[in-house]
Amino acid sequence: GYRNGADTRYSGGVASKVPRTNRRVSKAAQTKARNNATVAFVVLANGSITDLQLARSSGSPELDQFALNLVRQQAPFPPIPPEIGISSWRFKAPIGPY
Repeated sequence: GYRNGADTRYSGGVASKVPRTNRRVSKAAQTKARNNATVAFVVLANGSITDLQLARSSGSPELDQFALNLVRQQAPFPPIPPEIGISSWRFKAPIGPY
């Protein structure tokens, strides 16, 4: 890791904010889903997000949209600790029932 695991702690914190949302995914959204929707986004130094996109479709437009909205609702994320020494961090997260 970078500095004493600060990066691991930070990325874990962001990952935990994008929860396993199985219970909040509606049955309708799940019916067409063949897998989780994977979203990609960049967290900036101040915790705001940019470049949010669908990295991989679930096969269900409802679930894909739900996943993007979920990340938007979770923002802003915690700011990136200055000791990590980077100003943006790209994340990928699976969201859905699988």
